[in-house]
Amino acid sequence: MDIRDMKVTYTPGSGYTGYVPGCKVTMRWGDEFIAQMKERAAQKAADPAAEVEAAAPRKKLTDSDLAELAEKYDPSKMTQEEYDSLLEDLIDMGVLKKDEVGQLGYHGCVVVGSLAEGGFGFGVGCYQIDGQSAVRDSLSLCCMGLSDTDGDALAYAKLMGLWKPVSGSAGFLAFAEKGRDSFTALADALEAIEARRKD
Repeated sequence: MDIRDMKVTYTPGSGYTGYVPGCKVTMRWGDEFIAQMKERAAQKAADPAAEVEAAAPRKKLTDSDLAELAEKYDPSKMTQEEYDSLLEDLIDMGVLKKDEVGQLGYHGCVVVGSLAEGGFGFGVGCYQIDGQSAVRDSLSLCCMGLSDTDGDALAYAKLMGLWKPVSGSAGFLAFAEKGRDSFTALADALEAIEARRKD
């Protein structure tokens, strides 16, 4: 896929949305989108329950959780809809938090960037995997989604857990590290589901 094939639409009050045909990952930007994100962040900051949820430790999947998830999902072959449903189930089970799913590819939209740094960009900066430069085009990551691993959610989570920004502001680097932690938690859950399916 080539980023030059990107189709961009503008929606008043929402900002810009871009996608590459055949790629399920979308990206959004613009002053209106940033304003929406700031408003959501302000609402979340004003909600004491959101702060408690953010501070709560991750729960471990129980045997009954694993049995239920193994019945519903095949981590090595998932549609975007199944993946979204899995993320929702993992939120309900306390393994993931609501504010993490944007980075995890929920609804095919991978959010990269820090609101504290003034925006939500996609694929900002240069990334590396195990010390090897992987991406230099600042927009290349817009197509890094579940479809890039042919629906293998476990491979996707493991791959994304390895991505590490090598440049950027302190806020962006902290945001990216939080994303790596989220993908690691997701990969651990998917490995446990996969193991349960093989039992």
